[in-house]
Amino acid sequence: MQEIKEILNEILKYLSDDFELLETEQAGQNILQIKTKDAKLLIGQKGRNLQALDYILAKIAKEKAIEGKWVLDINEYKLKEIKEIEEKARMLASRAKTLQYDVEMPAMSAYERLIVHSALADDPQIKTESHGEGKDRRLIIKFVG
Repeated sequence: MQEIKEILNEILKYLSDDFELLETEQAGQNILQIKTKDAKLLIGQKGRNLQALDYILAKIAKEKAIEGKWVLDINEYKLKEIKEIEEKARMLASRAKTLQYDVEMPAMSAYERLIVHSALADDPQIKTESHGEGKDRRLIIKFVG
């Protein structure tokens, strides 16, 4: 993980003159948290710059054969996003249990679907399944009683 931090540190020097790079762990995931006043620039519209930065970092890691997994975050942007997805999933699961029918979530990325699967994994009355292909892949929250 130290090599990844060093590479990210070098990249960030070109993008911001004021940042702090922290390594934390949450829910079994290594999180590389960037604290900066330039968050808006680094995150970009709908998180696109953050995704691009993560992609570049993954490509460099692969090229250098650096093992390990991490979640790249800026000023807890992804953490807030994860909490919002979990909250929505729990609300829809509650609706499925109350009305006893399946609820379909909108199309989501594989990462977002994983968050929902994980958030609802411990609920014995709910089962989650993914359906569809590509960008139209959706998650179904099923009531199983």
